[in-house]
Amino acid sequence: MLWPFLLCLLWATAPTAWAQFGMTKTTGADYGAPPTVTSVSGKLDAVLDFDYHTYSGPSDTVKTRAMNGSIPGPTFVFSAGDTVRILFRNKMTGPNPAGVMNEYRTPETTNLHTHGLHVSSLSPQDNVKLEILPGEEYQYEYQIPKDHLPGTHWYHPHHHGSTALHVGGGAFGVLIVQDPAGTLPAEVEAMGMGQVLCFSHMGTRALTEIASTSGDTWFSVTGATQDIVLLNGLTKPKLTMQPGEWQRWRMVFAGVDEALNIVLNSCELQLLAKDGVYLTSLPRTVTTIQLPPGGRADVAVRCPTAGTYTLSSTNRDITHDLATISVTGTAVASSPLATFKYPMPAYLTDLLNTAANATFALNINGGGGCSVNNVAFTSMTNYLSCMELGTVQEWSFQGQNAHPIHIHVNPYQITSIAADEYHQVGDWHDTLLTSAGGQVTVRFRTADFPGPVVIHCHILAHEDRGCMGLAYIYNGSNANDTCVVSAALPLLAPRSVPFWAALVAVVVTIASGSR
Repeated sequence: MLWPFLLCLLWATAPTAWAQFGMTKTTGADYGAPPTVTSVSGKLDAVLDFDYHTYSGPSDTVKTRAMNGSIPGPTFVFSAGDTVRILFRNKMTGPNPAGVMNEYRTPETTNLHTHGLHVSSLSPQDNVKLEILPGEEYQYEYQIPKDHLPGTHWYHPHHHGSTALHVGGGAFGVLIVQDPAGTLPAEVEAMGMGQVLCFSHMGTRALTEIASTSGDTWFSVTGATQDIVLLNGLTKPKLTMQPGEWQRWRMVFAGVDEALNIVLNSCELQLLAKDGVYLTSLPRTVTTIQLPPGGRADVAVRCPTAGTYTLSSTNRDITHDLATISVTGTAVASSPLATFKYPMPAYLTDLLNTAANATFALNINGGGGCSVNNVAFTSMTNYLSCMELGTVQEWSFQGQNAHPIHIHVNPYQITSIAADEYHQVGDWHDTLLTSAGGQVTVRFRTADFPGPVVIHCHILAHEDRGCMGLAYIYNGSNANDTCVVSAALPLLAPRSVPFWAALVAVVVTIASGSR
């Protein structure tokens, strides 16, 4: 009989082949990198379809949405100075209830956010104000700055009201700005571009409630309805390396609510970069990789002896085995990584000893309808802060609850924090989990790009329900580029919070205490 042979052949194919059948190869499979599209001669042209998708796991089948038929979508690889063109097509066809502001709504409307890239927030680049309706398409064109730092970033939908449903369901992918040859020490450069490890957490119970509230008729779960934790769309895949071999792992947490605390016991973890920015002095020995929703880490990994190891998350919100590491074969002679400093571009110059031109306090409080400085999101023209282009801004993050704070366009440098092995003064982030009741102070330069700057909690259920605000970078040399802080924004009205949303807020608050 021919069918058993064909079934075995299909099982052996890459996850992208499974995606063509609307399925996902899952438990215990060998590690599979997402499909990759790389720029050629300074240009990357790609089509990205936001479409319906069916995930089939060990105990669940989920009707959801994804990019180009796979979770995650393709990895886009390019260099500083490149032009990146993405034709984004919304393939939705279902009902699309308008709903109300700061509630789950418009489940079929979407757009694209390049999380972490230092690019313009105006069209045709990273404009999250854009609404791409069902059946519509939009030609994004990103001009990557010539001095853009190499690093690991990601992309995902960012339409206010449907972000959690889309990202939580699996619509995302990885972005890599390549390292130019000869800019890294030989032992790091020998690791190559490295392995992409894109983690995701599909909270099926929360997503089911979000879908119901928004009027979505597509998303559904059958089976055990347990929360699903995936690595490159797989459940606990197997990665292989040789004893003593150094590998570079590009970790991305395409998360929407909880955090990951990743450990690999009995192996060596050397932190190179966080949120796409190299450490000011690297590498740094760590025992745990702390990734909030949206966070990234570049890590050099070495396991000294042959055996089977488990990559796992150990915090209180996600305690889960993520992958099996099979260390086998001939041992590789390797040395500890030497300390080095990566040359930083102008927009990432060290600001620890630079006086700020202005200060601003960012206060995020509440759970499933949290506020930014006690106001709910209203529109893309109400600004909490106006900042002149080319200045140094000092912001403090504070609040009664723990929230992962994400700022678009410009990364920020930590100047004050309750430090641990992973978070230290001088580190750069674009997404940082604050501690409940604590305070973090950061500085950043409003470099290169005038326009709106989105600030929000990266618990995306919070963001969809109003936990988002705007600042504006104006060009002081352009008399027509003006900004006024909105003086009369409405206060956030009391609202009922679903049990799961309140629970997420409590759990994230507790978990942040492990730092």
